[in-house]
Amino acid sequence: MRDSFIFYRSFYAAANTLSQRDRSKLVNAIIEYALNDKEPEVSGAAAGMFKLIRPQIDANNRRYQNGCNGGAPEGNQNARKTTKKQPKNNRTTTKKQPNDNDNENVNVNDNGNDNELYGEHNNVRLSDEEHAKLVERFPMDYNDRIEALSVYMKSTGKSYKSHYATICNWANKEKKQSASKGGRLDWI
Repeated sequence: MRDSFIFYRSFYAAANTLSQRDRSKLVNAIIEYALNDKEPEVSGAAAGMFKLIRPQIDANNRRYQNGCNGGAPEGNQNARKTTKKQPKNNRTTTKKQPNDNDNENVNVNDNGNDNELYGEHNNVRLSDEEHAKLVERFPMDYNDRIEALSVYMKSTGKSYKSHYATICNWANKEKKQSASKGGRLDWI
């Protein structure tokens, strides 16, 4: 005999498809069976619904009994999932404990890229070699191109895998646009 049981929403949905009379028979049958383990005497649609609900009640009752018996038997894989027993006085477990963990992690960048940050927002990453290539390729306005990328990334939130490649790609697009318009850009 139990003091409570779980009444699922699916039980409620099933009962609502029945007439008022059959619904009350089904709900009473569920209650009697779940709390008192008493076999219901229902017929018709209520009996059909009860046959669908009964396996869930049986499964819940088995879980309840297993819990009363101390849970899963030793050696069962579910027994390994249990945690340490909590002390009866929970106040001792809720006291603030000092964090004795020392973080010894050291982040090391061993990818060979010693990138420097450039631009107004310090968000354009270029290696010394990439920066030198930009100075060589765009001697008059390499800094303007870095600034343009810096402001664009900051204002849009976009990021790129290679900032050097992005600057070069933008320059190539500008060159193509200029050629298609028959004009000439001063900085290409």
